[in-house]
Amino acid sequence: MYCNYTRRHFLKTAGKSALGIGLLAPSVPETVSAASTKKIHAYIGTYTRRNRRQGIYALTLDPVTGALSNGAPVAATPNPTYLAIHPTQDLLLAVNASVPNQEHGLVSAFAIGNKTGALRLLNSQSSHGNHPCHISIDHTGRWAFTANYNSGTVAVFPIADDGQLGAASCVIQLEGRGTTQKKRGPHAHMIQVSGDNRFALVADLGTDRIWSYLFDQEKGILTPHKTPWTQTAPGAGPRHFIFQPTRSDGPLVFVINELNSTLSRYLFHANGTLTEQQTLSTLPDGYSGENYCAAVRASADGRFVYCSNRGHNSIAAFAYNEKSDEITAIDHTPTGGDHPRDFNIDPTGKFLLVANMNSDNILSYFIDQKTGQLTPSGHEITIPLPTNIIFARSQV
Repeated sequence: MYCNYTRRHFLKTAGKSALGIGLLAPSVPETVSAASTKKIHAYIGTYTRRNRRQGIYALTLDPVTGALSNGAPVAATPNPTYLAIHPTQDLLLAVNASVPNQEHGLVSAFAIGNKTGALRLLNSQSSHGNHPCHISIDHTGRWAFTANYNSGTVAVFPIADDGQLGAASCVIQLEGRGTTQKKRGPHAHMIQVSGDNRFALVADLGTDRIWSYLFDQEKGILTPHKTPWTQTAPGAGPRHFIFQPTRSDGPLVFVINELNSTLSRYLFHANGTLTEQQTLSTLPDGYSGENYCAAVRASADGRFVYCSNRGHNSIAAFAYNEKSDEITAIDHTPTGGDHPRDFNIDPTGKFLLVANMNSDNILSYFIDQKTGQLTPSGHEITIPLPTNIIFARSQV
């Protein structure tokens, strides 16, 4: 592990120093009237192994009908599989999972055009690991984090005033061994800061651990917690998680476990530790086929949690009852394609978009605001090998 302080200026504008909680935690959705004709803008991360000239795509969502349009590439960059948008909405970050002739992946910064949404490459940095698979931004907008899957490392990068990424201020090699033959060593799959910006959690699919770090937001340094990890079930394979501040005694963390197809609910304590409270299967009773969970998202009010199943090819919906403090399964909705690598809920909270990687299609679904159930809108769009969906707050 090394964590070196990188000297840099604070972001000058008030917008860049304000808390950007929309990127990393649920936020109150913007309202869009039924008469609105403005489209909601989204960016799509992809694998580019079929066509290296492509990379990040853009699409627009009709906030009334759920129709999807555009679907054009906006940045030629290799394998930009996961994206994050800065709180100011003028900067997009991407991980390049693999780059031709390079051992490590990259972390790349793109300026977003104010009116067009077009992307312009600013710079790239080594991700300090093999196959980066996740990127996030802290609530001040000053630091970016990436998780490198194959090498089991995580890294922190300063974000300069002009949007460029500085050299890594901290790189940590995870340690330990898993319980399965397939995943014997650490495989960092996600890193994200808590709502108060004091801690960072890391989902390690390889060792069945959720690591906890203290985050120094002045220096961009991660320090291992005195309770360094929370052990999940053997062979669970924690992949992604979301923070849900829905309790007076502390926020909840929902963890999707890729290898045993479960959703776990944890209480996140003020000292940065986790306590598991409940775990449910993401699959319907009687299903015995192969399945690997992928993404987890929640409605802005925290009442509904959704997970994607790759194999069963469905979105599993759950309801969270704050009074009973339990999650219950609602339904399983077919994704209309193969291998739903990611999905996301639009800023209005009315639609859920699913990216089916192996069938090259993205579909939209209506979300029932009372029950949380999903209904196909009948609209889809073709994008090659989609892996991630992220919405821009502004509409274009």
